[in-house]
Amino acid sequence: MSLFACTLRDTLSAIGRSGSTACLNAGLAMALMLLMEYGMSGQWHLARPYLWAGALIGLVVFVGQLFRQYRLCRDRRITRNARTESYQRRTSL
Repeated sequence: MSLFACTLRDTLSAIGRSGSTACLNAGLAMALMLLMEYGMSGQWHLARPYLWAGALIGLVVFVGQLFRQYRLCRDRRITRNARTESYQRRTSL
């Protein structure tokens, strides 16, 4: 079974869901880092390593969610095919 066996609609849906989850998680991580920086130094200073960390968190979450969404797509397709085959067997008798 190929990883990219989903339809284009399912693929775009998976990318959209993964992207929104990644942006949300990266934004929350950046807010937490900024809050911790303010708690430690008393200044709202967003350092460059925080930006890199937020981008890396977003990338990791995006890739993980993308594989998860593809797996869910494959499982839905397998279930859909099993239901179709079951229906065809019942109606052909």
